[in-house]
Amino acid sequence: MELAQSPEEELLKSRGGRLRERSAVPRPALTHAHERYMIGFDLDQLVAECRAVRASVIRLWAQKTGYADQAALREITRFNEAVDEVLADSVARYSATVERAKDLFLAVLGHDLRTPLSAVLAGASAILRSEEESNGSVKTAAIILRSGMRMSQMVADLIDFTRARLGNGVPLVRVPMDLGLAVREALQEIEAAHPHHTLRLATSGDLRGSWDSARIKQALANLIQNAVHHGTANTPITVSVSGLDGQVVLTVHNSGPPIPDKDRERIFEPLVSAAETSSPLVSPHIGLGLYIARQIVQGHGGTIGVESAELAGTTFTMSLPRQ
Repeated sequence: MELAQSPEEELLKSRGGRLRERSAVPRPALTHAHERYMIGFDLDQLVAECRAVRASVIRLWAQKTGYADQAALREITRFNEAVDEVLADSVARYSATVERAKDLFLAVLGHDLRTPLSAVLAGASAILRSEEESNGSVKTAAIILRSGMRMSQMVADLIDFTRARLGNGVPLVRVPMDLGLAVREALQEIEAAHPHHTLRLATSGDLRGSWDSARIKQALANLIQNAVHHGTANTPITVSVSGLDGQVVLTVHNSGPPIPDKDRERIFEPLVSAAETSSPLVSPHIGLGLYIARQIVQGHGGTIGVESAELAGTTFTMSLPRQ
């Protein structure tokens, strides 16, 4: 406000143009927008915050300048509010439309990728089962199969992500089950994939309830994958399952660098890159594991959280109602 502005610059801004960068002028808006994104603001909330600031400042200024024409001040204030309301409504509709279009694109992409990927996996499996192939062919087929299985899991995560974003949620099929047995089966699969890591299981209490066994295993696998990738290799990963009144509590604990307080909620958000958080649980690659784990737990009516400290290590806790 303290800088002079020419009529040409006013006209340019009124038409949506931008002024050339002024090296002496700080750009707090850029920092502010990044900080709001980091703490979870969406575009609608960012615009609403600007509306509130402008309305509040004008109202306080009007109270201070009692000699001014109050009627004129009220009119200009209402005009600013009306313009901001139009802006907010337009931005809300535009951002919702763009987000839905992107989610639909991801859903179609994930769905269409499954067919060619299934063909790749079937071909690699056929080579592995053949006794006539050379050792080199078998090794190549094994690499293709492992890579294809990882890709298949990524496609499955992508489909789950788009389902959740489109408001359909992660589909669940609840059946009566023993959570302790499901956890043991999941740990056996993970141990086979990570033979150099030590996994320990502790169970107590009544572990029966109504859950989706495959989805619970998926959530648990996602948590353990994080523990494997970001914990210390020479310390065990401990999984505990405890039956309490009306619920079963499952925890995954590992040692390693603590998660900063400001990042503990952000790590459950999808598509968070390492540049956007200092958390050791976020890799430079796009990740959906923790986001999908939270969707699965919330779909069961439960809660998921994390505690982390330098000496105590990191513990993820899932609380699942029995029914």
